[in-house]
Amino acid sequence: MERLGHENLPEQERKNIYLKNLLQIFGEKFGSEEIENLYSRYSYLMEKGFITFYQRLIDFSKKLEYKYSREKCSEYLAWHIIIGSTPNKEKIKFFDFEGEDSIVNFINKSYDELIEKSKEKDNQ
Repeated sequence: MERLGHENLPEQERKNIYLKNLLQIFGEKFGSEEIENLYSRYSYLMEKGFITFYQRLIDFSKKLEYKYSREKCSEYLAWHIIIGSTPNKEKIKFFDFEGEDSIVNFINKSYDELIEKSKEKDNQ
């Protein structure tokens, strides 16, 4: 995706444009629902759980880069979503890593933990 001059828009509008572009370019290849789910949970975590989540996210993404190389990671759409970079349509070959390296599983687990902590706070 190319820069379209959206840098001066409010953050929520930029997020909506980013997601819309991802869905336009990669929705058919990887499934719009899967992309939307990952992006919405990632966005929620960045907004509501930033303090605890952000460092875990950095550590996780660095672990992937160390294990696979930055070049290999750049072939995965989910990796671009969590680092906030613009994916190159021609270079994206996969949606997510498998097993313990799955970005979707990492995001889902972090999301579930944050929701559980919120419930515990509400019950106190």
